[in-house]
Amino acid sequence: KDLMSTLLVDSPALLSDTEKSDLQDNKYCKSRLGLRIGNFSLIRRIGSGRKSADGGGRYYAEQYGEYYVCSQWGKIYHQANAQALLTFVEDLIRRNPAREDALRPHAQAFRDYLAGNRP
Repeated sequence: KDLMSTLLVDSPALLSDTEKSDLQDNKYCKSRLGLRIGNFSLIRRIGSGRKSADGGGRYYAEQYGEYYVCSQWGKIYHQANAQALLTFVEDLIRRNPAREDALRPHAQAFRDYLAGNRP
């Protein structure tokens, strides 16, 4: 099970409305989370479509509840993005320990990925 399925489909109450709004803000995703996914937000409401202003499909076709998830994951940024998502998940747990059981496996998956892919 991937992180977005857990947060947006299986247990959408794990994210507050503010957190969901933040993940739809490309500036927040880039500067606060440190994601390297172009100038795109991590998630986008289905009603906004999958394509960017330039006409390119920048979000996966699979729907996660009410959202699409960004598809702009350049291979050279996988480690940096994994670290950013690990920090995000750890912060979610820190701010609300009740989330830990649902999010611990995702945090561990990011840690395992990072441990196995360090240069």
